[in-house]
Amino acid sequence: MKRILIAGGSGLIGKNLSDYLASKDYEISWLSRNPVPGNYPVYYWNPDKLDIDGNALIDQDVIVNLAGSSIGEGRWTSNRKAQILNSRIAAIQTLRQKLNCLNLKFPQWIQASAIGYYGNCDAQILNEEATVGKEDFLSRTCAIWEQEATQIKAHVEQLSIVRTGLYLSPHGGMWPKLIQTKKFGFLNYFGSGNQMYSWIHESDYNRAIEFLIENKSSGLFNFCTPNALSNKEMVKVICKFSTHPCFNFPVPAIILKLILGEKARLLLNSSRVYPQHLLDSGFKFKLPEIKDAILELIG
Repeated sequence: MKRILIAGGSGLIGKNLSDYLASKDYEISWLSRNPVPGNYPVYYWNPDKLDIDGNALIDQDVIVNLAGSSIGEGRWTSNRKAQILNSRIAAIQTLRQKLNCLNLKFPQWIQASAIGYYGNCDAQILNEEATVGKEDFLSRTCAIWEQEATQIKAHVEQLSIVRTGLYLSPHGGMWPKLIQTKKFGFLNYFGSGNQMYSWIHESDYNRAIEFLIENKSSGLFNFCTPNALSNKEMVKVICKFSTHPCFNFPVPAIILKLILGEKARLLLNSSRVYPQHLLDSGFKFKLPEIKDAILELIG
């Protein structure tokens, strides 16, 4: 039985991943600022103070670091952007410093990142060898985040960096926002709707993490299906499988920018990302097509 320590376990992705891995007989524990009893053992840490209970790191086989302030909450003011970046850097630094202090070397570290690394690239196909995007808060944040993660190589045997696409889950995140107007008989796409969305269903995300663990993988991995599609196409598929009549129309980009400011990039940027390294390693997606994923989400 492998022991998995998850930083950021109380978030949407962390909770879903924890429950999945526990169902596969992995032994799960969390790092949390509020170590209250729950479904999994919880160890205290506070990355803002570079503080952590060192017992959390003893006799663990894998650490999955998902920690970081949500990019979807609040307007991207200067202070908010600093918080988003600093929370990610501080989490890695806290773990690295404690590993150094305890003279420990982790068998495996799986580090979260995001396809925001690639920036706004229209319809260009991007595998893991593509370079970082420029002049974009998300791409700069991901680049600095990943660079910080590489600093822990001296303390781990296997390091994987996972660039996750649009994470589709019925439990929260982007999916409820995409369908929130469906009950009124319409859905919106954003701007022209031609921007490419690279996505992954939560079940394939969980299976892919398990795949990395079982194969003791290292390197860069795009966590999204091979079948990116445009925002407009995604909305049309949702409407097609809706149980009620549904039509779609655009929300102009200028309106989104007025309402959301710079954060509108989350909806308007285009990234056609391809999971080359996952596929080359032998991973097979359970839900590679958007219609199957949407049917699963709709239930």
